[in-house]
Amino acid sequence: MGNHSSTPRIGKLTGANICCLSADGSAKRVEALGGTVVKRVEDATHCMISGKLKSSKDMLAPAVRKKLLLACKCHVPVVGPQWLDQIAKLPADKHWSEAPLEAFTPAVMAEVEKESKRMQVEQQARLMRQRKRRRNNVSEIANSLDESWAFLMREQPAEVEGNELRRAIELSLLDTAVTLRQAMAPGSIPTVSSRTPEQVLGVPIGAPMEEIKEAFKRRALEVHPDKGGRAADFEALLLAYRTLTRGAHGERTSGSARGGHNDTASDRNEPEARLAIQQTMARDEELREHRCMVEELFERHGAKSASFMKKQEQACQALGLSIVDLGASNWNEQGQVMTNQCFYLSLAGSYLGLDVSKKEAESLTGKPLAPRRPVTRLEPKDFAVEKTFVVQLSREAGSLGLQVSLQTKRVQGVSPGTVSDKAGVRQWDRIAKVNGQAFLGHLGAVIAAIPEPSLQLTIERPAQSELPKIIEYEESSRRELQASLHDGASDISLLRQTSLRLKRILEAAVLRAHPEWADSRVGEEVQAFSDFLFYVLDSPTLISELAIAIFDSESGFVEIFMGSKYFKSKSADEQRANLLTIRYVPGHYQALVGHARPTLTELCAVLDEHEVLYVITDG
Repeated sequence: MGNHSSTPRIGKLTGANICCLSADGSAKRVEALGGTVVKRVEDATHCMISGKLKSSKDMLAPAVRKKLLLACKCHVPVVGPQWLDQIAKLPADKHWSEAPLEAFTPAVMAEVEKESKRMQVEQQARLMRQRKRRRNNVSEIANSLDESWAFLMREQPAEVEGNELRRAIELSLLDTAVTLRQAMAPGSIPTVSSRTPEQVLGVPIGAPMEEIKEAFKRRALEVHPDKGGRAADFEALLLAYRTLTRGAHGERTSGSARGGHNDTASDRNEPEARLAIQQTMARDEELREHRCMVEELFERHGAKSASFMKKQEQACQALGLSIVDLGASNWNEQGQVMTNQCFYLSLAGSYLGLDVSKKEAESLTGKPLAPRRPVTRLEPKDFAVEKTFVVQLSREAGSLGLQVSLQTKRVQGVSPGTVSDKAGVRQWDRIAKVNGQAFLGHLGAVIAAIPEPSLQLTIERPAQSELPKIIEYEESSRRELQASLHDGASDISLLRQTSLRLKRILEAAVLRAHPEWADSRVGEEVQAFSDFLFYVLDSPTLISELAIAIFDSESGFVEIFMGSKYFKSKSADEQRANLLTIRYVPGHYQALVGHARPTLTELCAVLDEHEVLYVITDG
């Protein structure tokens, strides 16, 4: 009567996936008990092999041995056929997962497990060696930063000194906060020094604020512990400075009348310093978290590095990317040879494209670069200024869109629609100052070293009658440069110039945040040149508009650094032009270039399709 629905029979092994490695009829018994026979160890709940095998000498086809080792690695239990007898006898209220395993483990597994452990130890050792190789040598990073420090000291001494002093104060606010507050308990007179603040700073009573600041700057650079001074002297100097500059309205008291009002929280400069501390600490913490994430991925998936490397190669082929090695040496502005520049050369190669990169690579002779005579230039010449004005530019607006002469600081071109264009900056204007400081060096490097949220450019606009003279001077300067190049004075290609510019921008930002990293004292946060990107992803420089993908050849992973303005480029063509791809091999970087570039979205889609692991860090 009526329809009868068939109910699947529940077997003793229902839900179990058994990988049978012996042709002894076990597979049929598994199915008879309701289990599923699978071919892959990774899909199995159990592996089954003949229990008669006593040692590996009695067996084993290489394929079977490989699967047993894989079972150990994946923690898949291996049992003999007798385990099925135990399953068949299970009471109805018992599940197969409750059946004991130890008594049914084949004797041969003792040797297999021993071999598996040995292989895991070797694998871990190999991974540790790889992890060490993935890092750049600290001395290489330090040497590069030292060279940039010397450049900044030469081109922007006031900015460097200010950054060094600012960072010294920041670090001291952290290191001496407890000491200062203990020495300044409510109602007490400071005991850090018996001298008056004026005596500590070396200024007369009633000295103007500018004199106090100059004295503090000079003394801070002399007595800071990083300069060989004593911590107690620097604490006394800080206390004296804060005493003389405290108060919301700039009031200050002499040493004879300061009483118990020396609360460091009232120092109007401290909130700004603490904000700078927070910004620097935040970047450092983000860098550490990123490094931990990458290391965790490496630990978790490092054993599969060969598989990931293969997938990464396939993804590169799908993207049409090929490797171009551009060496590791470059010249600086003085024609001196800099080594360990492969990171910047590779970025420049990817930025400029396949044809430029290949041409540069073909020009390499395999011999070390020789120092070159600096390019000769015309003597600077002054032109009449019609008016001087200041334009304020937001750091959030992306690239300034300015092409500026390194020698004359004149604007060679203004990109339409950019923030500079909208602010009224014109061709042949001269940039005299940036945020009140004389403009020296590369514009990108100067901007990267500025902490303020907005940029103020002091513009000198030439008189209309001077324009023909300016154009003639700029053209003569260009001809002189070309003649110098033809004489072999400094045959520096566009790629090498771009590489140097990128180095200046990145390392200026790093040294602004951490001037104490100069003089070969790089912080432990930095393990590779690519870590410098953390300090410029949100800066108003070219790099904030880029996305940079680093293909790690050892792990098969991809690290992607995305500038804060990358997706502000509306068109796909702009996003393609702004995606750079480079490759990391132990201790070296290479450009990854192709005839057609992907957007970041397209790149991630290809990586997903080929199951390549990647991490994105955005600005």
